[in-house]
Amino acid sequence: MDSTLNDRHFPGDTLLDEGRLRAAPWAELWRLLWRVGRVLLARVPATLSVWWERSRQRDDLSHAELRMLLDIGLTEEQARKEARKPYWLD
Repeated sequence: MDSTLNDRHFPGDTLLDEGRLRAAPWAELWRLLWRVGRVLLARVPATLSVWWERSRQRDDLSHAELRMLLDIGLTEEQARKEARKPYWLD
């Protein structure tokens, strides 16, 4: 069963204030961090897939022959420049 953020409780997220429960100041921070963490974790597989594909393509470019580069409209210098880029850069 998937619980929503509103019914998720973290340690110490309520304080006793004159006999009444109130939200602790850090409770909202925990909820925000939880939300951000879930979004970031959801993007990890897609990001890794893109990085893997870029790495593979740049490796292919670095080993391509001149005639193949000319077929796809690249000069040797353009191919070298692209192949030297790190995988995390677009």
